[in-house]
Amino acid sequence: MPKIDVNGTTIFYQDQGPKDAPVLVLSHSLFFDQQMFEHQAKHLTKNIRIVRYDHRDQGQSARTELVSVDMDTHADDAAALIEALELEPCFFAGNSMGGFIALRLAARRSDLLKGCILLGSSAELEYKLEQFSPLIAGLAAQGTEPFIDTLMYIMFGDDYLADSSRSNEREYWRNYMLKLGTDIARSAHGVIHRDGILKELENNKVPLLVLAGGAGSCV
Repeated sequence: MPKIDVNGTTIFYQDQGPKDAPVLVLSHSLFFDQQMFEHQAKHLTKNIRIVRYDHRDQGQSARTELVSVDMDTHADDAAALIEALELEPCFFAGNSMGGFIALRLAARRSDLLKGCILLGSSAELEYKLEQFSPLIAGLAAQGTEPFIDTLMYIMFGDDYLADSSRSNEREYWRNYMLKLGTDIARSAHGVIHRDGILKELENNKVPLLVLAGGAGSCV
């Protein structure tokens, strides 16, 4: 599987579909990796070039020495990846954390984009900062195992967790998150301490498709 050096780190990515087709870059949630888009990639690559990647400090991308991996750094990584693979102008879709990245690209690097799809994301500050801060401290000290039930609830919610047809997927992601080390706390810290960018988006010219489900958190 390919990796590429961009913006001072090494990013793992997958590039699938017709090379002359429209390009859609997929950016994943915290606690996941690019495999969260496996089903979408299988369906869409018939007609669309899909590039999905692991954020720095997550998945198969390189670990860094940053104390907190902030959203601005992730946005710079995404821009550098798009430029290095010569994908511009492309469409960019981000789920939750990936949406935070997408919004920063729309605000700051509109030259790279045809449009953005935002899934369960926000341009605002984290409104559950006090609730999430002790969890991040716990992850930094103990890893994910003591908090796995909490993480599963935050990431999936009651309906998904109760759906018997999703048991294999649940087991896959539960096991995946159990294997995350304490370094995932650096990424989680960057997510919950992100800056709001509503002001930056006031003059946004990039078309945005914004999708959100029921009540929940954005990580």
